[in-house]
Amino acid sequence: MGFSPSNKHFTTASISSTIIDATTGNFTELLTVSGIGVPDPNIGNEAIVFLTPDLTAFTSGVDIIVPMAAEKQDDGNWHDNSTNNSRVTVDVAGVYSIKGVVSFSNNSTGHRFVEIYVNGASVTRNIGGPSAVSTGTVIVQDCVFVVQLQASDFIELVARASFTGSVDLKGLATYNSSRTQLQVQRIG
Repeated sequence: MGFSPSNKHFTTASISSTIIDATTGNFTELLTVSGIGVPDPNIGNEAIVFLTPDLTAFTSGVDIIVPMAAEKQDDGNWHDNSTNNSRVTVDVAGVYSIKGVVSFSNNSTGHRFVEIYVNGASVTRNIGGPSAVSTGTVIVQDCVFVVQLQASDFIELVARASFTGSVDLKGLATYNSSRTQLQVQRIG
């Protein structure tokens, strides 16, 4: 692939990629591009949204769709802090990188899981593990996923924990990369 920085056009391009389709679960050829073209101005658009304040009274064994009431970045206006604030809704079909981070308060019992949902269905299947930690430690689970999305598809972060006692999801008044958050970026 050639690139001319002076006019920001691809001089030649030949790209082929295979990825999982979120709607069918099948691996398919994602895109093939050949020839001369202009980079898509929507590539690189990103939303980074986060939980604020902490989410308390988290129930053991129950999936929680995490509300995200604050934004660090929202290039495509994909997120609303009050209406359906658990969702990041993309406006352009393409390939997206999705990262979900869930920070749980300390509790040394049980397991912690994080999932990414697209249009209300899981596309990542319970990423997580046991939570044997010492007092005062925050347990962080995260996952990264690349997926083909259509315009109007929405992404949500889901947390689940099994435990004895109490566990909170940790948020902050200002953004911190180790706290509960959802990042969505168009990459193709």
